[in-house]
Amino acid sequence: MYFEKKVDLRSRRGMTEFLVGHYRYSTMNSWNLSKSYANKIKIYHLGLTRDQASAAYDVLPADGWWDEISYPIDEFTAEFGGEFTIGSNGRSGGYLVLYGSAHESTGYKSWCRTCGQRNYAKVFTIPAGDEGIVAAEVLRTNCTFRPEVYLGQSSIQNLKLPEDQKIGLVRKYLAELNGKNYTLGNKCGKCGAHGDNGRVNYEHEPRILRVMSGGMDEDKDYDEWSIGQLRDRVELVCRFDMACDDIRDNFIDLIDKCKVVEEVVMVPKNVRRLVCAAGVAA
Repeated sequence: MYFEKKVDLRSRRGMTEFLVGHYRYSTMNSWNLSKSYANKIKIYHLGLTRDQASAAYDVLPADGWWDEISYPIDEFTAEFGGEFTIGSNGRSGGYLVLYGSAHESTGYKSWCRTCGQRNYAKVFTIPAGDEGIVAAEVLRTNCTFRPEVYLGQSSIQNLKLPEDQKIGLVRKYLAELNGKNYTLGNKCGKCGAHGDNGRVNYEHEPRILRVMSGGMDEDKDYDEWSIGQLRDRVELVCRFDMACDDIRDNFIDLIDKCKVVEEVVMVPKNVRRLVCAAGVAA
């Protein structure tokens, strides 16, 4: 353990002293005056040997090293159901900060299997037979008519079904489709792909994690908290410290086992050149 501390969860005084004494840092810029629980992860503050520190400074300019060590943040966020997360802050990202957060829907309902374009409308799968004809008519007209009016639509009028059955189907799809954003067919509006290559509904709508910029427990009087509230907060902050320890351990493992090599990467570049007809000087 480096950042993590042992805390007596039976002692109000011990838990209060831990929370009050924990290092804190700004959640955004220093001018917003909001702070939360944090840990300093600057090279000189990680308890590295001289050789490790030298290797660490070599690693920092390299690409991809943070992705290799920061997965404990995803594990922490998932453990708390997206209610809390960890972010880096400071001019050079030298601080890990505990943030409040929340999952929010992106609003996307479907995506294109060819180009990946996302869409806010769901693809409506038309049922087979007479029921599909009714559903398509209701969707085509954006659910704008009263049920009785649909009986006069030629597509429904020509169905060999009893009138009460037609009305029942119309009401069913008015209830199912009204106020919802569906498209008839799955053609992609960007690349034009359809059928097996076109749009398909998400099984689980994608979400994003919104990170709160406000501070945490800045104006709280811990003396007014119940022992249960104190314990919950201490366990959260201790779990945050543990995640910071995991990131530190990953970084040390990285600099001990990996070295930075410099490579020449050929980057494709578009250029314009003149092509002339035969007999014409370029």
